[in-house]
Amino acid sequence: VVTEQIIASYNGDASKYIVSIRPETNLATKIKFNIDLEESREEKKIERILKKVEAGEYLFEQGLEDKTIYILMEGEVEVLSNGCLIAELKEKGSFIGEMSIVRGEPRSASVRARSDCTLYCINGSDLLVLAEHYPVVLSRLCQSLANKVAHTSTELSVLKMFGNAENTRIIYKPINDDKQFIQNFNKHNEKIYHYKEDVTLFVEGEMSFDIYILVTGEVRVSIGGEAIVRIASPGVLIGEMASLRVKPRSATVTTVVPSSFYRIQGLRLMETCKEDPHILIKMAQILANRLFVTTTEYTHLMKSSDI
Repeated sequence: VVTEQIIASYNGDASKYIVSIRPETNLATKIKFNIDLEESREEKKIERILKKVEAGEYLFEQGLEDKTIYILMEGEVEVLSNGCLIAELKEKGSFIGEMSIVRGEPRSASVRARSDCTLYCINGSDLLVLAEHYPVVLSRLCQSLANKVAHTSTELSVLKMFGNAENTRIIYKPINDDKQFIQNFNKHNEKIYHYKEDVTLFVEGEMSFDIYILVTGEVRVSIGGEAIVRIASPGVLIGEMASLRVKPRSATVTTVVPSSFYRIQGLRLMETCKEDPHILIKMAQILANRLFVTTTEYTHLMKSSDI
């Protein structure tokens, strides 16, 4: 166990400590092992209901209002938007239907079983209760959203390159409590980091885990050199996907104008979230909104391109 004193001697960066004492260790693998170990202990406390669905049966339909979050244990499902297939899910542990729950909106798509399925059902009507009593559920929900955002963003980037599409039209739309989220950091007198225009916070493919909270300014998110999204709303988390997925950065983020940020050390993310469950909820909201806009953009380009 890395003590607080040892971490402090490495300026709060536990990754430098791990690399210095075990340079041959795959950092991502070691971090993921520690996270999985902790979460497996907490998972025993989760209250879940088992549900079986036959092939061809709908879990839910587009436009429906309900608060159930599904976790796929066996089988395969397909996601349909306006009757068109947009995704297939078959990996054990996949979350289903979490986006509309987090966004507080009706189902944005229908989900139908392609084979006989076994699922866990969790009541998602109160995200704060989940965050406080079952943080592992919301943590894994965030991981699921992050994986979906990464996949959709990559698909969107490829579609733009081969479809000769114009630059991104996506701008993150703030939700009501973004500014309140910033004020919470102000109360704790957290340090604000300032960056000039055209400064790269992190690069696609690198192994780093800091999470940035935008205070002022605007950033551009790019994959493969293609702009995917521009974000200019205070309170938005940036770079959380690498920490949640314990994988290299899936995109490059660069300041468009002089910008300022709060910064959270990703290696201490779960510890930070347990101290303040609202961070997990905020993260889920941002990821869900990001998935919604990238999916909407992807669907729009699919319909308008010749691919």
